[in-house]
Formats: sequence, C-alpha cells, structure tokens
Amino acid sequence: MNSNRKQTINLIPVSNITLSFVLTKYPTKLMDYFENERNFKISKKYEGIYYIEGETFPIQIVEQKKLSSNENLFVKNLSSVVSKDDIKDIIKLHKKGMFGDKSTYLDTVIRANFETFKEAIKMNMSEEFIEMFTEAALEYGWMDEILEQEASQAKYSVAKKLLAKGMSPEEVSELTELSLEQIMTAQ
Repeated sequence: MNSNRKQTINLIPVSNITLSFVLTKYPTKLMDYFENERNFKISKKYEGIYYIEGETFPIQIVEQKKLSSNENLFVKNLSSVVSKDDIKDIIKLHKKGMFGDKSTYLDTVIRANFETFKEAIKMNMSEEFIEMFTEAALEYGWMDEILEQEASQAKYSVAKKLLAKGMSPEEVSELTELSLEQIMTAQ
C-alpha cells in the first residue's frame, strides 16, 4: 500500500502545488516576515492577489476585500462579510444553475452570512429574489433552521416576561419547554 501511495504522490509535480491563504484584509506582519525575514520575493499579480516565491511551494495570499466581485465572486464571498449586492449576484447565479443541484458553496456562503441574507430579503428585494432565496432555503434546510431559531427566540421572550411577572424558573421551564439553565440565561 505504501508503494502505491508513493507512486501517486510522485505523479504530482511540486510546480502544480500552491499554498493559498485567503484573508479578509492585507496581512501586513506576515508579508513583512516573508519579505524581510525570509527574503522571499512578493509580487502583486492582480488586485488582492499576491504571489510569494522562494519557498518549496509557491504561496498565494488572497485579500478578499480587494477582489473584484465580477472576476472572483466565488473566492470573495467565502467569508462572513458579504454585501447585499453580492448576495443578489449569488442567488442569481444559483438560479442559473452555476452551483449545480446541491451546492456546498452556496450553503457555506449563506450560513456564514445568514443575517445579511435575511436583511437583504427585508430591504425592498424583488419578488424574484425572495422566491429564489426561499427555494434555496427549502432545498438546503435553512427554512427549518430559521423556524427553529425564531421559535427559540419566542420561547426566550416568553420566559423573560413570565420571570418578570414573578413566576418561578421551574414553572417557566415547564411552560416554555426550556431547561432551567436556559431559563437562567434568559433572566
């Protein structure tokens, strides 16, 4: 088994391997380290994309904030800081089938930016956008999560009101089906 594994590894030339670090903002200290301590050559290939040469594997630093949405939509949006305009583009691409039937990418982006997606829907979005988001929410199970989250928030709200009226934590727990620990955090 080891010899088979070794053969497979040897089929991938080092020149085909790149270490990529995707960051929200420019890593000043890291770049200073590469340039001044390690004496690596740093070149800016594109807006927000830097190549570091001098290590065994080429290193690529990607600064998400600087990436163009048009050219790098997929990489740019793999963060928890997605704009409402990017959300519209993502949903439109999903509707066109750009992510396939089941998209781990779309699921990851929306889970990381769930509140922004909900805000985008509330802020004067078109019927088409709301329909696309709703379809995606049903397809990926987000609708269940939304409903569970809202039900949980409602239970906490009721628990706070009942506690404020003097009801014991045990009684509140029985009525709201929240644990005593959850009741204590609601106070």
